[in-house]
Amino acid sequence: MTRPPAHTEQTAMHPTISYYLATARAAELRSQAQRGALARAARHARTHKLEYAAPRLAAAGRRLLTSLRPAAPAQPPASPPRQPSGAAARR
Repeated sequence: MTRPPAHTEQTAMHPTISYYLATARAAELRSQAQRGALARAARHARTHKLEYAAPRLAAAGRRLLTSLRPAAPAQPPASPPRQPSGAAARR
């Protein structure tokens, strides 16, 4: 059994095929980069979830409670009615 002769010269690739191969490779690199960015964001969110969110949530809660609190009255409240004393209260 004889081996086929080895190629000693390169065959040039058609420019259209070369263009589509380069385009496909660029698309694959973009999708890998996007997957990597999503993975990094998810990892960051898991590790830093409450470290930064808790102070902001507490401040937002305080602002909400402050906005829901009724406004301070312009005048102090009237004193409570006095209880009758003496003979009128015993009747």
